[in-house]
Amino acid sequence: IDRADVEGNYTETSGSAMTACTLMKGSLMRVLDPDRYLRAGREMFESIISNKLRTDEDGKDHLCDICCVAGLGPGESRNGSVEYYLSEARKVDEAKGVGAFLMAYAMYLQTEDLMRQYS
Repeated sequence: IDRADVEGNYTETSGSAMTACTLMKGSLMRVLDPDRYLRAGREMFESIISNKLRTDEDGKDHLCDICCVAGLGPGESRNGSVEYYLSEARKVDEAKGVGAFLMAYAMYLQTEDLMRQYS
């Protein structure tokens, strides 16, 4: 996320959805200041819908740009570098990305009333 200058870098969907979910849930629980974080979490989720949810020619929606696998070790190949991350396949409708998206959507719906208080 800190290397937007690298050619081929992209905003990964599952991590973005989990971050949006965290900001909204933290605001809902008042662990995070809703005045500061609620709008950011909701806007992040709306951005995922705008930029990562694509409709195919049959009218079906698909969630795009989900990193297939990423992690660290063992050995040298999974070293956390930008090159390693970008070498991993991007998937459509991959389970961990869809799960994170659904969790974020649930928080989005649960924070509608709270958002009205901070508008």
